[in-house]
Amino acid sequence: MFGRFKRDGRGAAKPSLHSVRFDTTGYDFRGEPQPGEVQVWYTPEGDGLGVYYFPVPPDLPANACSVEELAGFYQRLLGNSGGKLVETEVVIAGGCPAIRTILSVPQQPHGRTCLGSLTVPFRDFSFVLKCQCAEHGVTGLKAAVLFDRSRAANEPIQFEGERFHIPGFDPDDPKHDTEFPDDPVARARRVLDHVAGSLVVAAEVRELPGFALPQRPA
Repeated sequence: MFGRFKRDGRGAAKPSLHSVRFDTTGYDFRGEPQPGEVQVWYTPEGDGLGVYYFPVPPDLPANACSVEELAGFYQRLLGNSGGKLVETEVVIAGGCPAIRTILSVPQQPHGRTCLGSLTVPFRDFSFVLKCQCAEHGVTGLKAAVLFDRSRAANEPIQFEGERFHIPGFDPDDPKHDTEFPDDPVARARRVLDHVAGSLVVAAEVRELPGFALPQRPA
């Protein structure tokens, strides 16, 4: 199953890009542009998906006590880019603890792109599966529809200086994905659901020293 799985001269497990796999039914394989480092597919909906192997300790907060701490780390990475952290959670994928994130970043000349990732970290290396889902057609449609619906329902508005917001208003809430299935965040969630649900990590790799992540909420 893992034909290129490697061992070192002492017989110990040696992870590689080919130590992980997922269900690629319907996915268009575009090769290995960086041999041993990344493989690329296009999803059935035309979004890009890369599987990366990083043979160095993960650049993640060590011994994070909560998912909120991890979320803060990703929020800081966005800086002043105008991006938004849509979600961060700890999941189990391929029998391993993993971090699932979705970021929403501005795209040019308008609209946004959702960047989804599933990071499977170990003490000395990590696998990262990344998808990129760009907004197509009329941009901002979902937010506009949901905002108009909120105003029609007379939901309260709070003002902060010259800016206002509607408490609890979140166009990227998963409850809207069914109504707006072509929205980039909905597409990113479907890709991550599929990858996490079908991911297989070589058993020998799963036995290697892991990376401490917060426990999933009960």
